[in-house]
Amino acid sequence: PPALPATSPAAPLLHSTPHAATVANSTAAAAAAGLLDCVKAASKPALFHAYTPRDVLIWESFDGHLVYSNSRLYKVSTYYGAHKKELEGIALRGRAALAKEAPAGLWTLQHGTRISDPLFGNVYELDYSDKAGRLPARRIRITQPLSPSIAIADAYNASAYNAAATTVHVIVPLSGRLAQLERFARMLSLAAGSGAQRVQLSVVLFVANATATANANANANAADQSANAPTLAADVTAFTNLKAVLTTVHRNYSLSSSVVLKQGSFSRGVGLQAGIDALVNKHADYATPNWSFAAADPLLLFADVDLAFDSGFLYRCRRNAVPSKRAYFPVAFSLYRNAHYVVGHENGEWRIFGVGIVCTHYSDYKSSSGFNTNIKGWGEEDVDLYNKYIIRNKVEVFRAIDKSLIHIFHEKECSKSLSKAQLEHCITSKMEYEGSKKQLALRLHRLEQAKKDAEAH
Repeated sequence: PPALPATSPAAPLLHSTPHAATVANSTAAAAAAGLLDCVKAASKPALFHAYTPRDVLIWESFDGHLVYSNSRLYKVSTYYGAHKKELEGIALRGRAALAKEAPAGLWTLQHGTRISDPLFGNVYELDYSDKAGRLPARRIRITQPLSPSIAIADAYNASAYNAAATTVHVIVPLSGRLAQLERFARMLSLAAGSGAQRVQLSVVLFVANATATANANANANAADQSANAPTLAADVTAFTNLKAVLTTVHRNYSLSSSVVLKQGSFSRGVGLQAGIDALVNKHADYATPNWSFAAADPLLLFADVDLAFDSGFLYRCRRNAVPSKRAYFPVAFSLYRNAHYVVGHENGEWRIFGVGIVCTHYSDYKSSSGFNTNIKGWGEEDVDLYNKYIIRNKVEVFRAIDKSLIHIFHEKECSKSLSKAQLEHCITSKMEYEGSKKQLALRLHRLEQAKKDAEAH
């Protein structure tokens, strides 16, 4: 159908059967000659002609309370957010179109279908019944054509703060897992390139006693005769080995990095907060020669050692995190067990509910009130921060699939000491990425076949 004139609003167009088409919005009715052509085109069951089965657009269904979708995430859901306003408004508009036959309050929505055609817009078909039972059921078709596209150069005026020259401060909390940290540091070095992108890595290492570890490391010849000597020796060894890894990576790739010692049991939120505080307060227990402390409003990247990404992700981290305007919560592709490092159906799935990876400026993080450091153990600290950004912050929460951000599969221990919510979340996350349905079904089949073979002999 022809595009609407730039001055024409993209208000929904209404037409009910068996009556002739009517336009409820008087402004839209008076728009332009091309609008009638849009209405005629929209009266067809399918706006886009499919030539292959894959081209067929699938309609969602809904009633007065629930939406039934082909989405893998929300097969059945209640009305929520912007969709709630959309569907409630469409249902009200449909009743208004039938008001000439009976008061709008007497019509009940029995069933509705909705499709979003990327070439035309949204189309709805609504089935209403008369509460009094005096009138036959009626179907209303509502179309909401797309308005003409408008190009806006440099959205959010991101160049105003010189994104390309902004240093990305990557913060990673750590307890053990030195091999994974080394892999991450090398990957980060390759993604940063030879000085093309400014990146600094801050590692927060959890130890039993931060002060004693730092002092013992500084005076390696001093013998500790206390009862905590074995634990202290283990912490000093971990600190020494971590420094050796970062020194080697710096020598080979020029990656700027530092270490902050944090006392206590591992907690991701506590570790990330310690890394932020160290940057702001210009503190480090170890730093490579080219280390420099953060500017007044540093760009922070909250990361994990189980991530892999390329320079494209660092570019998007800079461009999508705009101070006082936007924070970037990318969606990573989470690999299944033994999967290849390639985005694909049998290799993993998008971590839609994962909100732990964040690119944000310190000022926006601070205005959200930051991590809840009372949350101990695994999980929940990221969801808490995400909710704070949505509820308290004035910046936009920008969620997007990031094609080059990959979460590498790793074994996960779900301690019974976790809270009920944390334990359920941990177990669900652990099971979700064991493999695709097909892979898990094949494993189960092999186990059942092996059991039958064993019983037969």
